[in-house]
Parts: sequence; C-alpha cells; structure tokens
Amino acid sequence: MPSHHHMPRRRRRRLFRPKLFNAFAQLRYRKLLLAEAEVSFYIAALSDGGTSLVTNALFQTIFASYAREDLEVVECVASIITALGLGELRWDLNFLRVGDDWKRVILMEINKADSFQLFWSEHARASRYVRMEWKHANHYPEPIALPRP
Repeated sequence: MPSHHHMPRRRRRRLFRPKLFNAFAQLRYRKLLLAEAEVSFYIAALSDGGTSLVTNALFQTIFASYAREDLEVVECVASIITALGLGELRWDLNFLRVGDDWKRVILMEINKADSFQLFWSEHARASRYVRMEWKHANHYPEPIALPRP
C-alpha cells in the first residue's frame, strides 16, 4: 500500500482590506517652492500582524535632465521619489562609468526610461547637453519654445 507523505502547508499571509491614505508633499529648495504633489497609497494589515504597502510606482525609471549646477535639487527630488516608492530617478552620475561612450549611454538611458523629467532653470537653459537630451526625448528636430525659468 503506497504511503502518502504530506508536506506541511505554509500559512499564506492573508491581506486584509487595504486602507487608503492621502498625503500632500511640497518640495522646496531653500525657500523656493519647486513642486507640490498629492500622493495616494494603500496600507494593508497582514494576518501575521505585519503591514504591507500596497501601491505601484507611477514610473519604474525616470530620466533626469539637468544642468550640473542644479545637482542638489535633482538629488533632493530623487530621495523623495525613492522614499515615497514612486519609481527611480536616474541621472548621468548614477549610470555613467569611466570609458563609456557617454552620449550613446545617455541617449540609451532616455530611451529606456518610462518618463523624462526636465529640471528647468537658467543653467539648464544654457546647457547644450540638456538641449540635446530633451530634443532626443521629444524627437523634435527643432527646439521647442520653453518658458523662461
């Protein structure tokens, strides 16, 4: 007579009804208000007493186009996006390596990204690299008229 071996069942973590939370955030650089955002996310209790953040990132990867003088603002925004689980902000210093064909790698990163974020400022306006990036991202052969920063 064959014997039956029963493997112990793992208890599934049951997700109880998620609760919606809304948050409002302001991004400031010194005293300058850069952005405001309202974010909604769900938090659910698990049967084992833990909790789970139930949300999806708006974008998996966001390419940041900026002038080097504005790096501090980009890093600040990146930390907020990461903390809120809204995706990953990527810029040249994150992915370029010594010896890379920087222009090819940057254009490839723009193509791979789910979103393109232009950090517009007087410095960005004067940067030929920022111009190259947003023209590539928007596929415009001619520059479009952006408002003065």
